Amino acid sequence: MKKSILAASLCLLLFACDSESAVKSLTPAQKLAILDNIDTSDAKVKTMDALLQSLSAKFHEPQDTIADYTSRAEGVLKDKGIVSTSLDIMGDLDKLQAPDSLDYRGAITMYLMIRSK
Repeated sequence: MKKSILAASLCLLLFACDSESAVKSLTPAQKLAILDNIDTSDAKVKTMDALLQSLSAKFHEPQDTIADYTSRAEGVLKDKGIVSTSLDIMGDLDKLQAPDSLDYRGAITMYLMIRSK
């Protein structure tokens, strides 16, 4: 359900979408950029892509999973009145020296706890 809502939102943001295939063709970095109101051709998308690659390697999880948890975390912070972009969140977590046993979900949960105080 949430993925279809995200797909519909991305379609609306793209202004013209005949099918989900247009959304599926976007990279995780481009999807995050759209959610952050950043043009997909902006240089920040390359930075997001590099962070997604780094975090994916560090936490042994697919980039789609990293992007999904990051966008959810951004929403949680926004609901608490804390403004933070996906780029900010991923940049902070990329600096983390995480043990191999820690997955991205655990890392972002701790991040949210710290940022919410």
